[in-house]
Amino acid sequence: MVAVSDQPTPQALLDLSQNLGLRGVQTLTFPTMARNDQSEGRLVALKAAQQGYPLKGQLKISTSDDWRDAQPAKSLPMAGQAWVEPALAQALNLHVGDALQVGNLSLKVSALIDTGSAS
Repeated sequence: MVAVSDQPTPQALLDLSQNLGLRGVQTLTFPTMARNDQSEGRLVALKAAQQGYPLKGQLKISTSDDWRDAQPAKSLPMAGQAWVEPALAQALNLHVGDALQVGNLSLKVSALIDTGSAS
């Protein structure tokens, strides 16, 4: 079951899912501007997810600048970190370890996402 809404998931639905033995995670996706240290920016789809994401399949990431070195992710990014797609890294000349500005927040690029893996 997938529940999509622009409002928080009602507690009754979360309770029902748990009572039925369903596993679940909540994600939040929204458009925003991301910038590099030179203030070059791109419109991106930012996704935040709870531990356990994705429920099916697995994310593959590379902690080097070559996404082809991607390995299965063991967890999600830590607070203050971001994983980016190779296309964004190329467009903004970002490398693993660089800062990515999202609003007033500065995040460390800690990995590149293999865009062929779960989304």
